[in-house]
Amino acid sequence: MSSPTDLYRFYSAENELLYVGVSWNVESRWHDHLCKKEWWPDVERATIEHFSTRHAAECAEKQAIRREFPIWNIAHNDEGDQEYIDILVGSGFAVHG
Repeated sequence: MSSPTDLYRFYSAENELLYVGVSWNVESRWHDHLCKKEWWPDVERATIEHFSTRHAAECAEKQAIRREFPIWNIAHNDEGDQEYIDILVGSGFAVHG
């Protein structure tokens, strides 16, 4: 049986979505980010959503990353996704494939 899992989002002071993640123990996971991630000092606030299973949280995480484009996520934030490329190009970013 899968354990309850939380989905969290980190935002900057400017309300930019920095990162989306999932964890059974958000306090421990956030401490890992604090110790290892260069972007941690930019985190101003966080939100948490609770899911009854890990699978449900991971599905929501994947969907959130693909729709919301957090700055620091790599997994599921695929530059091969045409919608993502269109947004980047429309914003003036150069996309190299």
